[in-house]
Amino acid sequence: MEQSEKTAANERRCLVIVDDAISILTILEWLFKDRGYSVHTFTRAEPAFAFITENPVDAVISDWQMPDMDGLELAQKLQQSGWTGFLCLLSGHACFLKNRPLAERGIHQLVEKPFDAFALADSIRQALETSEC
Repeated sequence: MEQSEKTAANERRCLVIVDDAISILTILEWLFKDRGYSVHTFTRAEPAFAFITENPVDAVISDWQMPDMDGLELAQKLQQSGWTGFLCLLSGHACFLKNRPLAERGIHQLVEKPFDAFALADSIRQALETSEC
């Protein structure tokens, strides 16, 4: 599939990125917009949660450690709200999360920081193509 076809296929996909690090938000926003996604970024989980529950969102990429609500709490709230999209959790300390039941919390993917942004974009695309999220 050519880049223009990939971009067209993603145009109907809505992605939310939540991270208190502006640099990560900026890079991921650029990367996913370049691939045709509708991207909404948040530095705090509470406003992201409100947006996700009020709008059709296909996927969420969230940092684990944030000041107001961590990524695990966000995942739990999303799950309780009935949201069924794809959730990817980013963490600089993934070793602390590897033995936790993440799938039971609605987390589909755990990505350790630092990460390859292009590989992350490919994994999100593949997950959305093969799921009903």
